[in-house]
Amino acid sequence: MLPGLPPRKGAFGSSPLSECAISTCLSGAELYVLYSCNDNSDLGAGSFLKKVDLNSLDGNLQDQPNIYSSEVTTAGPRILHKSNEALVICGAMPEVIGLDGVSRLYSEAEGLLNIDWKPSGWLHYREGRVYRGYGYHVPEMGVDVINADTRSIVQHLDLDIRYSGPWQGDFMCGQRSNGRFAVYSLNEQRYLFELSLESCRFRSPEKRVNASTCVDGRAYVLAGDTLLLIDIASGQLLREIRYLQLEALQAHMQAEKLRYEHACASLISVCDSGVVLTLSTVYGYALYLDLSLDDPYVWFWSEGRSVVARNCPGDLIYGQSNDLPMAWDKYSGEVVWRSTRPVATNTIQVGDQWLVYSQLAGFIECFHWKKTYISPHRPQA
Repeated sequence: MLPGLPPRKGAFGSSPLSECAISTCLSGAELYVLYSCNDNSDLGAGSFLKKVDLNSLDGNLQDQPNIYSSEVTTAGPRILHKSNEALVICGAMPEVIGLDGVSRLYSEAEGLLNIDWKPSGWLHYREGRVYRGYGYHVPEMGVDVINADTRSIVQHLDLDIRYSGPWQGDFMCGQRSNGRFAVYSLNEQRYLFELSLESCRFRSPEKRVNASTCVDGRAYVLAGDTLLLIDIASGQLLREIRYLQLEALQAHMQAEKLRYEHACASLISVCDSGVVLTLSTVYGYALYLDLSLDDPYVWFWSEGRSVVARNCPGDLIYGQSNDLPMAWDKYSGEVVWRSTRPVATNTIQVGDQWLVYSQLAGFIECFHWKKTYISPHRPQA
């Protein structure tokens, strides 16, 4: 079912366990919650995982049993995401776990296969292979490929893309050590293309790509003051949008007395041809663009702070501002739903009639909708 408007009060929530950090992964109506940094033996091991069917949940999330646990000696939190029909844990003591939440497909609990790896690192899992980066801050050292069955390193890839989020299937995209944007193919084991970002305006010369993603054969790159759309197969630049030049952004910068580099968006979310850019600071905003149009500007919203947003199929964009979960009409930018209470979260996930807000500090809020929202502003066919 396409997204709808949930009640203003969440169906389920979870107050933080002071001893734990959490990371969540929503798949349909099943919510995986990974706890880490736990030093309270009454709660369980140093890290543990819960698998919750939201449709049948009766009570608090924290009351659900642990289906996996592990002692973690490496300091720091652990980040959970789904990758090719497995759960991947990055951060302290990386692991790959089956979707049952029990079977370990790969784990560094017994030590590192390469002494040059940093104890806290990132993984990607694909077709029985584990891709292990040497560390978050040393992209130039490349990536080792591991056979998950034999738990042995079988290859080294000389790629140096800075890790900033989960890989997407066959592709890894992002900023190389030379400052250029690139997309790397695991199938072909080569860079498909590189693109200079010298014409873009950045806050920091070291970090030129704020965010990027690959969707349906295209790469979307948020590089400073510029949004780039690239055809992955050919490497052709399809669109180059200086979004800070838009009249709405210029007015916002003037009203908030924002310097150019401080007005650059920090997050990007893509669905179909729609792109929402957000700035998660006290001068936050949401900008919605439709790249199928000659004039891509659709709407701009700047009535809050710390704005995050998630684009998804249907007529809604879910978001948050001033710690309040909310939703915009995708075609008008009107706020059509807002929660009754603030929730300190920064991650938004959309599943099968479920909307989950969460944060590493331990907050989780789950909303359930029953009816699809149809925008009165939807363009006529």
